[in-house]
Amino acid sequence: MELKKSIFQKLRMDGRDYSLPRWYFITLEADCHQPLFGNVLDGKMIPNKPGALTERFWAEIPQRYNHIALGACQVTFNHFHGLLQITRAGGKVIGEVLNMFKESVTREWRRSTGTLNTPNVSSVWAPNDYDVICFNANELHVRTRYIQANPKRRTLRDLPEDTRETCQKANHWAELFSKQFSTKISRHGETI
Repeated sequence: MELKKSIFQKLRMDGRDYSLPRWYFITLEADCHQPLFGNVLDGKMIPNKPGALTERFWAEIPQRYNHIALGACQVTFNHFHGLLQITRAGGKVIGEVLNMFKESVTREWRRSTGTLNTPNVSSVWAPNDYDVICFNANELHVRTRYIQANPKRRTLRDLPEDTRETCQKANHWAELFSKQFSTKISRHGETI
């Protein structure tokens, strides 16, 4: 199975139907990987205005689409992860739901900053999204834990190497990692 890689195409598995009732792991990147959504401080995400708008409009998706349920989600400084479930066939497909979500965040952010019709203001979101079908309960569980631990991983990555080692020796971060990452995440059958 091959992934589509064109900048103009979504990164989706060939031959899969993204309108079927199941869980989907979604990643949306900020345009040009800009830190648009806030800061991670001490392992916790502190959202700014675009980050809060992202959280708000994500939470409102099931109100607009009654065939959609939501699982874990996390805004980080330059991207967003969320679990989205299509509960029954026949409604909007993933791409349409995500486009509405991204447009809503962008429109409200531009309205609140007064840049609604400013042509040189970049988009909030990168043009593509990354999504993975969660084929079973174990994969859904792993993805949920991955989302929940995202800000903590960012904090650890930002620490100097010697500080990371000290934290791990003191079990400060080692305990977190043993709980959060006891199961490896796989992407399309490949361990990452």
